[in-house]
Amino acid sequence: MPTLSSSMLPPPKSWDEFEDITHSALKIKWNSPNLTRHGHLGQRQSGVDIYGPNELGALAGVQCKLSASEISAGSTALVELADDFEPALHEFFFATASPTDAALQREIRMLSLSRVGSGRFPVGIFFWGDIVQELIKDKAELCKHYPQFCTDTTATIDENVRHLALVSLAYYGLSLNFYIELIFGEFGRMAQEDPRQFSVITRTVSACTNVAVGPSDGELIRRHLAVLDSRVFEAYEADEDTYNPWRSPQDLANEIEAYVRNVEYTLDGRGLWAFRVGVLLARWGHIALEEGAFPEGLRVKLEAALKALFQQDHIPAEIAAEIASYDPTRIGSSSVPDNVHALVREHLRFENVAPDPGQADA
Repeated sequence: MPTLSSSMLPPPKSWDEFEDITHSALKIKWNSPNLTRHGHLGQRQSGVDIYGPNELGALAGVQCKLSASEISAGSTALVELADDFEPALHEFFFATASPTDAALQREIRMLSLSRVGSGRFPVGIFFWGDIVQELIKDKAELCKHYPQFCTDTTATIDENVRHLALVSLAYYGLSLNFYIELIFGEFGRMAQEDPRQFSVITRTVSACTNVAVGPSDGELIRRHLAVLDSRVFEAYEADEDTYNPWRSPQDLANEIEAYVRNVEYTLDGRGLWAFRVGVLLARWGHIALEEGAFPEGLRVKLEAALKALFQQDHIPAEIAAEIASYDPTRIGSSSVPDNVHALVREHLRFENVAPDPGQADA
């Protein structure tokens, strides 16, 4: 199952930036202000990029890798480098900007079990979703790395950033009830989903509303989102044997989704296509989590919307490859719509595409 907050923030392309984000996230997770980045490029580091006390005060070491493939290619050798760290570590973690990978998780579990059995420190791993989950708990740290989520005005917002926000507004904002069921329903409880993920989603929708719609026009949506977040956690803690506590938050979620849906009628040009891409990705995401086939009609609409958004006669190769990789019979395919959403955001954020207001009418 994909981490619901992982596609909210695009992973960095620079190893130094990723290391800095990981440092911030783990300071938050472990409440460890003394956590420190270790040395600099070119120095011998014993395989440790970040070190310091964990939440129990024990010395932890972290090695950061942008790609999970760098870890799976030689996890044992990489960990053994940290055996020489001084003073001796009590635990060691990999951190990667890649999505959660079950095969790599198993590899790390087995490696850790083997090491503990021989009296050496255990090993764990943080994926991008885990890092984001911690980073969003501290607004100051989040804004340091992702200031675009902390703006209060759309006056100077780059059009590509607004389009990015419109994609995510539709992607998350039209799925509030879906996420309530996914996180708090029977399957979510069995999978021990972190209920705080829902707060991540409501904050994402609120931030995207602020950027895409504006502080004034988006105030109603943001106000309702704050109430929804409160009602969802009241329902989560309520006694379901005496009454159905979920009716009120579900009704409010439907109301907010209607407000978000109405945003489409205020849009034109590439902004309209950005919103439609988010709508179509959300529909696909619901299907993927049920391990369903990708309907051909939905695929055609999504590809047409992506071409219109990027104003090209083809979809960017990286996005097209991710779409083509979807196979409902393959473990992990449910995360493909999330990955496509993240790639669309990345292209909008980093590529300079000249707008064409008349394209939506074509």
